[in-house]
Amino acid sequence: MSRKISIPTIVAIRSLAEIESVPWKNMAGRTKELHVFPEDSDFNSFEWRVSVAEVVASGAFSTFENVDRSIVLLDGDGFDMKLDRERSHSLSEPFSPFSFAGECHVDVTLRGSGTLDLNLMVRRGVRAGKLVIVTSAEWAPLPCDTALIYLAKGNAFLSAGSAQENLRPLDFVIFHANRDLPEFRCEPGAVLIAVCVQRKCHSSDAAISDEPLHRSSREHSVKG
Repeated sequence: MSRKISIPTIVAIRSLAEIESVPWKNMAGRTKELHVFPEDSDFNSFEWRVSVAEVVASGAFSTFENVDRSIVLLDGDGFDMKLDRERSHSLSEPFSPFSFAGECHVDVTLRGSGTLDLNLMVRRGVRAGKLVIVTSAEWAPLPCDTALIYLAKGNAFLSAGSAQENLRPLDFVIFHANRDLPEFRCEPGAVLIAVCVQRKCHSSDAAISDEPLHRSSREHSVKG
């Protein structure tokens, strides 16, 4: 259930624990969908999608035509990825995003026990996206185009004017488009993942021209 919120630019604040898992597209695992746009879209029609997946066995990832993917390890020993049986990547360092094409045939081999990872998928030619790790202990702006944030570790805070929201581990926040974003602050050791999504052409959210989907409340950038 969504919480009562005091910052107008926030659509909802929810916890990963509230989300029911659903099967992967290839039925080889399960994932928890944090948000999909448009809300009534399926695997073939979404513009962007964010999910947290549990990988408990070695095997193949689902493929997605015309989709760009970014993945980041949240917990566990990670896994080794073989992309199109040619390129290799080890997803073993937590909070280090890796991007690849959704058409790739990806086989993964667990490096130990099961792992938890966050995934961003964007429809190529319609959206561009990236995952940004932010950890600032001082009040700072969220990156431009932040559409959703996920608190992977520790506690954090959001502030807009006199309004403030406290975030707990595994909370995620969905933001309205075309409104100023709140500032954030992390407690020491906390890790916040900003999901940044940018429009590449006209889409059904009816946002205006080439302005950012979401605007930072200050001009300077966040280092993470």
